[in-house]
Amino acid sequence: MAASESGVGFSGHTLDKATKAKVTLENYYSNLIAQHIDRKKRFVILLKTFVTWVEITLQRFSFRNAAYFVLADLKRSPSFL
Repeated sequence: MAASESGVGFSGHTLDKATKAKVTLENYYSNLIAQHIDRKKRFVILLKTFVTWVEITLQRFSFRNAAYFVLADLKRSPSFL
């Protein structure tokens, strides 16, 4: 082994702890990245839903506005009476 050749040796227990710490960190950051990607996907879905809601609301508002102005014009015209 390279470690024993250089004169520095680690016990099996220490190597096991280091391996466990490495695996734990790899899992932590892997999960962190996966959560970040999942949050981005959910945010895009939420944003699309919001945009659709705004479009529908604006269409309804435009329709109501148009209907209001048509009725107002009809009420002002002498042929309406």
